Amino acid sequence: MKLIDNVNIRLIDDLKQTITKGSHLYIAGASFSMYAFEALKKELNQIDELQFIFSSPTFVEENLKKDARQFYIPHIYN
Repeated sequence: MKLIDNVNIRLIDDLKQTITKGSHLYIAGASFSMYAFEALKKELNQIDELQFIFSSPTFVEENLKKDARQFYIPHIYN
């Protein structure tokens, strides 16, 4: 078993070495960006199956309070 900490050993490097033609890939994570897909596009196009389980609420509207601005940028035409 190896520890993937994304500093010394990066997940993307491990996936690029591990994914082969016909692989079945199961991922649980909070997100998967289009940038991650682009970086793994060559490898992901070879797999037979991908299941992604979102490990945190993804499409939930958050009722966060908007903070007041901490700064003011004046218009240059004043």
